[in-house]
Amino acid sequence: MSDAPAAAAPAEQAKDTSCEYVEKFATLQEQLYASETSNEWVDANYQGIVDMLSDDKAPKAILLRSHELAAKYAPKFPALSKDAFSAAMQQVEQGDVTVVHAVMKKIDGYLSVPGVVLEKAPEYLLSLYEKRGAADAEQACKSVETILNKMAATSPAILAKTCVELLLAEGATTEAWRDFILKYLTTNVLEEQKAALAASPESEIEVKDAISKLLHVVSKKEFSVLLNGLTTLAISQPKGQFGPQGIVATLASLIDLEADVDFTVLWQIERSLSIITTAVTHFSEGIVDNAFTKYLVTKCVAPEGVFEQATPAHSVAVLQKLCEVAPYCSEEAAAECVKALYPILLKSLPESEESTDINFTFLECLMIAISSLGRKAPDAFAEVSNVKVGADVKAAQAAAASEIKSKECLDAERDLKAKMTNLQSAISRIMLQLNNAKTQLQKAPEKTAASKAKIAEIFSVLPNLQAVVLLAKPFSDTYPHFPPASFRPSWVKPKRNHNNNNKKQQKRGRGEDSQPAGNAQKKQRTESGKKGGKGGKGRKGGKGGRKGGKK
Repeated sequence: MSDAPAAAAPAEQAKDTSCEYVEKFATLQEQLYASETSNEWVDANYQGIVDMLSDDKAPKAILLRSHELAAKYAPKFPALSKDAFSAAMQQVEQGDVTVVHAVMKKIDGYLSVPGVVLEKAPEYLLSLYEKRGAADAEQACKSVETILNKMAATSPAILAKTCVELLLAEGATTEAWRDFILKYLTTNVLEEQKAALAASPESEIEVKDAISKLLHVVSKKEFSVLLNGLTTLAISQPKGQFGPQGIVATLASLIDLEADVDFTVLWQIERSLSIITTAVTHFSEGIVDNAFTKYLVTKCVAPEGVFEQATPAHSVAVLQKLCEVAPYCSEEAAAECVKALYPILLKSLPESEESTDINFTFLECLMIAISSLGRKAPDAFAEVSNVKVGADVKAAQAAAASEIKSKECLDAERDLKAKMTNLQSAISRIMLQLNNAKTQLQKAPEKTAASKAKIAEIFSVLPNLQAVVLLAKPFSDTYPHFPPASFRPSWVKPKRNHNNNNKKQQKRGRGEDSQPAGNAQKKQRTESGKKGGKGGKGRKGGKGGRKGGKK
């Protein structure tokens, strides 16, 4: 019997404590309601509600009611509403679904106070998704979208930065969450707020900077989506403040241009190549790019022992990208790069026409890149090679006529010409062998899968060999000069003339004669000859016909 009162004591104490909270809350609530009538808002009353939100011992019902009051009167106490929001956030972190739902339901009050939610928005929204996402991901995304839409009224730039922070957060690993935020950023911000952003270049710059920060850490798919969004900004347009040059600079900042390249780390070089590939699509007249050209030359190709580690596919990709970006670098950068590449070219050229270990793809790319760089910095090319090479034949002839070359220069020029001639002779020999092999394979009565594959391989190699021959010839001419800037690499397919194809199709559609023009002209001459009477047939008949016509 004596134990019963002792057991009842804690229960009575808890009841008393609960009553204290209820009474305190009721008093604060009454005072806040009274303030609506008197319009005299006392900070102590709102602070009391905030203290209850932060009190872990407060009953759950009191916490929920306190949150309702805190959200409702937040606009009246802007200086204290930030603390109230932080207290609500702590309740969300504890993970009680009822509390999370209450916070989510009454968030509008906090959103109406400028700056209150914005500072903690990424952390809050991610917590909200994590607590609700496990039970109902779709509903959680809708709730988060509602909050983001409320934030959109403040500033598109702030909304964009919030989305970026959400994607950068440590807990933002769920694919559904990242897809949702990424779609919201591109659709609801970059597309729907396009006019508002365009009216404020400062806001667009903020958005650009935020997305640029995000591009460093996203996946390949996200990178593509974000980059497309970045190019839609008004400042990214050709006449915009940022422009294509800004896009290229932003992409260049995504590569650690000073770090040594390790071709054994495949993701590193693949990411760099992907970024450069994207950048090239924004190259146009007036664009100056030194970053990519210098990176490919000084970090990938020129350092001894580095490029040899690359896989065949990666080495070809690096060289082809170098050919694409080289024409856009400045004269100063071209001078630096051509000095680094020329010794590699000289070392790669065959010592005799019987050489067999020649990397023709490497040589083609190297000669195209050096030609682009040499045209920009001819003095640098002459300095490293001791050979005066003209921009074209006429320039080379003019330079040769006005200059007396030293013995050292003559020897260097003779050496370069000899090696280029050896290269051409080696290619002629190899092409003859390939053509003979191709002829034999094609004449075979039965073509096996292996023979067909061999023929296809020969056809794929020939354009590369032909391109190297054309590139080597200007260097080995009497007056050395660079190949023309319009030279088309072997891996670039010629553009089809769609206009001619359309005209042919239109003629066929009208039922017009599609015979060659030469045949039609011959037919016309023959007919006119017949009309002439004495002219006979063919061309003479045609003449006779014209004479007959004059008479």
